[in-house]
Amino acid sequence: MELELFTIRLNIKHLLIRYSQDVQAMRDSQESGAAIGDGPILSLDDGEAQAIEKAKMLHERLVAMQKELAKG
Repeated sequence: MELELFTIRLNIKHLLIRYSQDVQAMRDSQESGAAIGDGPILSLDDGEAQAIEKAKMLHERLVAMQKELAKG
């Protein structure tokens, strides 16, 4: 799991650096009340796309674990 988290962090960091101006534009458009999706569209490289998918899968696993723990 540590390697997976490291890979996710590394690729997300790369994404945020590479698209820092676009990410800021997305933040600005949301803060000004624009609809979600009105900001720029990012073209992800393979590593960035995989990091996003892995982060989604990790989130889903954690949510499932929380639900199991809540059941008792």
